[in-house]
Amino acid sequence: MKKLGFSHGVVPLVCSLVACPGSPGSEETEAPPSSATVDPGDSTEGASSTIAGTTDASTEATPTSTANTSDAMPTSTDANVSTGDTSSGASTSTRGDSDPGSSGDTSVGTTGVVGVCGDGELDPGEECDDGNVLAGDECLPDCTPGTGAALSPIELSTLETGGVYICLTLLDAAVLGAPEHALVIGASVLNADSQAPYSAKIDRLPLPTATPAAWSVAHDGVMFDRWMRHLATAEDGDVLAAGSVTVAPEAPSSSILWLARFTAAGDLVWAQDFESIAGRPEDLEISPSGDLVVPGFDPVVGSWLHVFDADGEPLWQHAAPFSSEWEVRYGGAVVDAEGTIYVAGSGGPEDGDFSRLTLESFAGDGTPGWQVEAPGTFNHVTPADVVVTAKGTLVVAVTQGKWSGDGTPGLVGLSAEGALLWWKDLPKARSWSVYDGWIVAAPGSGVIVPWGESQEDTSKTRVVRYGEDGATLWSLPPVGLRPRDAAMGPDGLLYVLQDGLVHRFVP
Repeated sequence: MKKLGFSHGVVPLVCSLVACPGSPGSEETEAPPSSATVDPGDSTEGASSTIAGTTDASTEATPTSTANTSDAMPTSTDANVSTGDTSSGASTSTRGDSDPGSSGDTSVGTTGVVGVCGDGELDPGEECDDGNVLAGDECLPDCTPGTGAALSPIELSTLETGGVYICLTLLDAAVLGAPEHALVIGASVLNADSQAPYSAKIDRLPLPTATPAAWSVAHDGVMFDRWMRHLATAEDGDVLAAGSVTVAPEAPSSSILWLARFTAAGDLVWAQDFESIAGRPEDLEISPSGDLVVPGFDPVVGSWLHVFDADGEPLWQHAAPFSSEWEVRYGGAVVDAEGTIYVAGSGGPEDGDFSRLTLESFAGDGTPGWQVEAPGTFNHVTPADVVVTAKGTLVVAVTQGKWSGDGTPGLVGLSAEGALLWWKDLPKARSWSVYDGWIVAAPGSGVIVPWGESQEDTSKTRVVRYGEDGATLWSLPPVGLRPRDAAMGPDGLLYVLQDGLVHRFVP
């Protein structure tokens, strides 16, 4: 492994909306192409939340459900009821029927003008106003955001043409000793001053303004491109970064792993290129003991799992099956509170006739645990990501179809012992493909998934919350472009990264 250095400086950011092209270069070509075209019908303001349906294949060893292919996402008449003192602005939300006798709240802004909640006008003192005083949508009867609310997005600085935002993580104000939380964004950017066109760039931005940057670092490629892939936050507030370096552009095995660690103040702790680890990382997780868990893939050696200590020193590794008869390609990983590691993958023969969902567990010291294979109801199943819910359920977001890349969403729940609990084949709008399910554990229970949807040259993000049993709780109208990454913030909001924007949602 090779010790590296970073260039470091404070870079003020000028905020403006940007729609970056697809991921640049060979390192980013595996994901579906992004688009700079925004659906003119999309809106994040004033659009009511709908309840999307699911087809349930739960509790069966071999799921037997089929996906809904209707023209629009199906809805349910279930609603959320808000109760509380509207004069104080406090409210709580429960499932049930809305109160037909609710009346609009009034608020007085600094101008002294009285606004009426529910009139469709965003008056002083109101955080939202969707034109009604009904519960069950993203704006509660007191004009405060409710379940499934889409808040105003954060605009990021414009990158050079060809640059793209890739990943994010968040820092708690308590760790920073600052009055505000912070957003950390990773990007792959053009670097005209280096022999390598692309460098990895990391910015720490204050919330909610996102400007100016508290610090910015650039990790340059020496001879070839250095790609940003993943960010994570350690318990002490340090920021961990993972990516790949292109070392042999024309070779089948063209890249190696790099890792780096920074303090919350942006100081470099260490950075290493791992010349013996070919491929690129598919995820970056941190165990309760502070170890770094990195699954990855290389087209020559197959998938691997490497675990490092807090100083970046290798601890142990595991190679996934890789032969013409059976190959497992790893996707996401997650570590539970006891330190058990779970890795989701897609297994199948080299000829690609079919693929199945695979999930493996490992003790923190590398001791293998259980392995499961789940065929699903489609010929091909590919995991997008995996999480452990607050109640301990393993949930995997998958894309599936009759052929590879067909793009129908699914959600799979398993116990910590690997038992299949349920499998949901989820609906999608007709003629749209679904990909990039960046799954996040929701507060309390269940998960939230920002799904990427694409149709020809148009892409967007649909955010859906699911319960502990996989039932759909709410689904928001699609926004913006494709999702790049997602994470829950210390303020309880969901942050979803897109090209040039970070969308915020009330879960």
